[in-house]
Amino acid sequence: KQWYQRRVRDITNSHSRSLNSRSLNMRCIFFVAAILATCSAAGSLQDQEALLGYFDTFFEILRKLGQLGKETVCGTTMEELVQMLGLPDTLLSMVGRARDLVCA
Repeated sequence: KQWYQRRVRDITNSHSRSLNSRSLNMRCIFFVAAILATCSAAGSLQDQEALLGYFDTFFEILRKLGQLGKETVCGTTMEELVQMLGLPDTLLSMVGRARDLVCA
């Protein structure tokens, strides 16, 4: 149980340093709290590792969107963002969730 809490904390610390907005960092903290709740509810170690892989990808996308800047991210469609980031279309919903955090 503690290994994934440390992993989530490490992910959050490394990615939140590169983000520009304090409010975005607060939203990330709430998001991480949801991650911890989900991970503690996950039954098997494989489920927990799958969740952490998902969130690794999510925070990497969030970091890249932070580098693009709020004006660019919020003025671009999700499809355009997926293309700009060079991601597969299967990550469209994940990019949308990250975009929502940046633009909120």
